[in-house]
Amino acid sequence: MKSVNNFRRSSLNKDTIRVLILDSGQYKNETIQETLESRGFQVRLVKLNGKDPEPGVYRDTDIIIFDAGNLTTDGYRRCTTIRQSSPSPLLVLSTLSQPNVIANMLDCGADDFITKPVSFEILIAHIHKLTRRARSFKKA
Repeated sequence: MKSVNNFRRSSLNKDTIRVLILDSGQYKNETIQETLESRGFQVRLVKLNGKDPEPGVYRDTDIIIFDAGNLTTDGYRRCTTIRQSSPSPLLVLSTLSQPNVIANMLDCGADDFITKPVSFEILIAHIHKLTRRARSFKKA
């Protein structure tokens, strides 16, 4: 696994959203990373290359984006592992749009599911929605 752009809370504005992108390796997510960074997000991209993420990868993360690509069974397993390893909101991106795939990902622990391709405006709106909700629970 290759981790890019590690980040620390001390170097960020308190409102900066820290995004962890877990890339299944089927698609290049550098464009998502660059676009989010240009909009003020702090982004770390981890390429899984067929492996599970290391446990420490979830530290200092406000939201996790798991690009499941066109994975089904392996994607469900990874989604469950991610959910068990981190309380951060989990947004799954996938090229699959079948209702059973979406329902299974949500049942495996995803907080949201978006079918690709997706516009950056919609992706960013979903990120804001999920992190706003998570931060409101932390304050309570």
